[in-house]
Amino acid sequence: MNIILRIKTYQLGFNFYKKYLWASLLITTFLIFFNTTLLVLLFVKLALSKFLFFAYYETSLAQKLVFYKNFGISKSSLFIIFFVIDSLFSTLIFLIMELF
Repeated sequence: MNIILRIKTYQLGFNFYKKYLWASLLITTFLIFFNTTLLVLLFVKLALSKFLFFAYYETSLAQKLVFYKNFGISKSSLFIIFFVIDSLFSTLIFLIMELF
């Protein structure tokens, strides 16, 4: 639990998130374009995050997570941080687009 409270953990989590930033922004923009609610948007993001978690958990992509494991970040913690960062960006974009 102590690892979640360190700032380095969030920096590494954002480093992992940057690979999926454009895809996330496209999905967010697509869902906002069809007038979805924030709850639906976050639910879709949660489902996609779970899909990505299982893709990394079950395939050879798990070897790419060794870098984060060496810093003491488990796969679960990494994807929780991924979802939190993704939710914050999506919520921010949703609220900005709602103003227009």
